[in-house]
Amino acid sequence: MGEASQAYIEQDYEQTLSKIKDAREGLRKVPELAMEIKDRALLWIYVTEAMAVTGTSLLCGVAIWFLMVRRLLYSAVSTTRLRSDE
Repeated sequence: MGEASQAYIEQDYEQTLSKIKDAREGLRKVPELAMEIKDRALLWIYVTEAMAVTGTSLLCGVAIWFLMVRRLLYSAVSTTRLRSDE
């Protein structure tokens, strides 16, 4: 737009029109570029989130499995009664 303004001041209307068309064409590409950048950023956000959830699930699963297997190592004791010698 700066070049277009300068050409307009110099009364070069063809160049002014050409520069304005180039600027408009550039502005039309901005939303497409913004959407592409947004999509790339969200992809990495989703990948990171999936990895965090998977890692947490695996860690909790291993901890629960370890506690369950560890519990199987100890046998259950039946209830006992206190004997009185009377």
